[in-house]
Amino acid sequence: AAGSIKEARDILIKGIQRLPHCKLLYE
Repeated sequence: AAGSIKEARDILIKGIQRLPHCKLLYE
């Protein structure tokens, strides 16, 4: 399960990085 959570998190991070306005909130 931990592996699946990590993969989901990586996908989410990549998705956020594709959205400039969201990325600014994390930088």
